Amino acid sequence: SEFTALASAVHDRLAAVRGRVDAVIETASPFAARLAELGRTLKLSPLEQDILSFAFLTTVSDELSGIFEQLASDRWAAGVLWTALFDTSTDKLAKAMRPNSPLRLSGLLQASGRRAQFATVSHFWVDLLAGADSLANALLEPLDDKTGSGRPARLLEEDLTLAVGLLKNAQEPGVNLLLYGAAGLEKRQLLHDIVAGSGRTAWRVRRFEEAPRGVLPSLTFAAFQLLAGKHEPSVLVIERPFEVLHSAPSQMIRALFGIEIAADDSLPFDENLLSTNPIPAVWLASDVDDLPEDTVARFVFHAPLKKADRTQQERTIKTQLKKLRVSKAATAQILKLDGVSSAQLESAVKASRLVAARDKADRDHAIVQAVRRSQRALSRDLTEQFRPSVTHYSLEYLNTAGRFSPRQILNSFRRRPKGSVLLYGPPGTGKTQFTEHLAGELTLPLVSKSASALLSKWLGESEKNIAGAFEEAAAEDAILFLDEGDSFLRSRELAHHSWEVTVTNELLQRVERFDGIVVVAISRARLGSALEDVRRRGRVDGED
Repeated sequence: SEFTALASAVHDRLAAVRGRVDAVIETASPFAARLAELGRTLKLSPLEQDILSFAFLTTVSDELSGIFEQLASDRWAAGVLWTALFDTSTDKLAKAMRPNSPLRLSGLLQASGRRAQFATVSHFWVDLLAGADSLANALLEPLDDKTGSGRPARLLEEDLTLAVGLLKNAQEPGVNLLLYGAAGLEKRQLLHDIVAGSGRTAWRVRRFEEAPRGVLPSLTFAAFQLLAGKHEPSVLVIERPFEVLHSAPSQMIRALFGIEIAADDSLPFDENLLSTNPIPAVWLASDVDDLPEDTVARFVFHAPLKKADRTQQERTIKTQLKKLRVSKAATAQILKLDGVSSAQLESAVKASRLVAARDKADRDHAIVQAVRRSQRALSRDLTEQFRPSVTHYSLEYLNTAGRFSPRQILNSFRRRPKGSVLLYGPPGTGKTQFTEHLAGELTLPLVSKSASALLSKWLGESEKNIAGAFEEAAAEDAILFLDEGDSFLRSRELAHHSWEVTVTNELLQRVERFDGIVVVAISRARLGSALEDVRRRGRVDGED
């Protein structure tokens, strides 16, 4: 009959294909061994391993992919093609391709073909297996202890204790911790502290410069399975979560191998990964806005990272400088600079060796200068950003004429450290000293910003800098002191340019929303109607 003739033709073609497949495998036996290792790592069934091998072969052989595309494009031949190729039944093939099968969860398979779709994999995976002695060595590396040039990050003590406990006690799948903070924060040292407290070893997927973004999910899935096979307690660190997690169901394998799979049955990759990962993971993100809300909700722990406060920074820097045998005098100079990182210190010491300093004094001088040059290159202010509170200071020395006395302001903030103060008066009347005294009495750090440091000639940059100042103070739980506030608080009626209005609006809105203490100092000579804008918001004001 016609059907018998078709089946016979398909059988003959498959016999020829198997001959070519055997020839390909024979010339790539080490590659085949690593492919088999990948299958064992993913816990694939024999049928799933055959499907994966088929996908790799059609990727590396244009001849094979052309043959299968031609066969699959014939709807009569396609009906018996796949079951005959894999020597299985339609039901077993459908089971191997179900949405929650290891093969599907791995994210390895792709759909290719113009006239008809068939399974392939990324060429990156082919190159990875071809050039590695083992899958583990090709894919994983221990998390190193190198730190970057960012400002040290910290967690609230309660969050730190909870994060360590979750990793230590993780005995079930789906334990994922999300730590997020500004891109400029150095998170590595904090991460090492968390992992060390949990008694686990931290690993990460190797950095591949040539890896396309679409391959990172499958690399991460395979890394989880590899670490699950290790005998030591491990944790996987993922530093680019937005490139790994995506909430949209896979667009491939809708009708691959002649099997129809409803879109509703294809769970989002992030849901699959975050609920099945066999070992705990720490995900480091710069901004949770990069991730869908549903994805963020699937993490078992979330914590914002803040910039380390002055005390923590000093302790870290002192410890490192002591190990580097830097003098106390040089240490004191470096401590005056804001946000100096471990990487900067290591580079500075290296620079001092290269210049062949004659003695210890020359070496210390070279280190300090190298750090200062590094600060300048990183666009960081070389002036001291955290002013110590003044000593031998009395509120009685102030000559004020506002509605509230300095002592009333201080006592109010002692009861509730939240609000804002506008200080106005000629230069030299004590505005800055009063703010420093306020910080000292309340035992709060003080972040000082001047107009020259915040205002920019570029459109939109001033607003961004103002927002950054408030975010920095919030991260430090510090008092924010804005000096030369005249430059910010311009009368909207007298403004000559639209950007002057937007800068004023940005400042006033930030003042309203700031969950801390902000002090703005301006000159009375240039006060104008700016005071009314602030007063209408119920602000405290004081005249020196």
